[in-house]
Amino acid sequence: MDPFLRHRWFELCNRENISAKMEMWTTITSLYSEEYRAYHNLNHIADCLKKLDDWPGDVPDRDAIEIALWFHDIIYDTKRTDNESASAGLVKHYLGEHPLAEIVMELILATRHHASHMSDSENVLCDIDLSILGSSEKEYNSYAIAVHEEFSWVPEEMFCSSRIKVLQSFLDREHIYYTEHYREMHEPYARVNIIREIHEMRARLKDLEQND
Repeated sequence: MDPFLRHRWFELCNRENISAKMEMWTTITSLYSEEYRAYHNLNHIADCLKKLDDWPGDVPDRDAIEIALWFHDIIYDTKRTDNESASAGLVKHYLGEHPLAEIVMELILATRHHASHMSDSENVLCDIDLSILGSSEKEYNSYAIAVHEEFSWVPEEMFCSSRIKVLQSFLDREHIYYTEHYREMHEPYARVNIIREIHEMRARLKDLEQND
């Protein structure tokens, strides 16, 4: 376990007077270490925290965003469709009546990327969560392979078709990212990466059809 992450978590909890910090830490390390998590694991959380640290200027509701980053994928099961709401429910269980409980839940639910209008803090969180889309070709390819591993139980043809739909939904948006900062820094690269993966998925589907 990276000592940085442990220190980071307890520093956050001490700053915000979160009493269940040890119990929450045990849950965090246990769930994010589930063996099928090829991408949605503690490495992803560490990367998100670094992106938060690198964000320019003041970040609204910064500690709430940080808690949400820790918990936004804590429930991650590719066979269910309510991971975000389940994750939000778990953080609510631990935070109880803490002043940040409600906003953290709302932030986690925002990572469903369905809302037409979001708060500034939700925009920051969602852009950090989607930052991998605008990464280097090498990083993006590693991410795409890892996501495929997480859905290894899905038949190949079904996976490729579903993946194309998800990726195309990002391309169809006016902007992939919610903030000007990420639009300038990541948007062009994200579109190139997504288009490349869609072409790869289509080529894979074509090969599958020819081999039937």
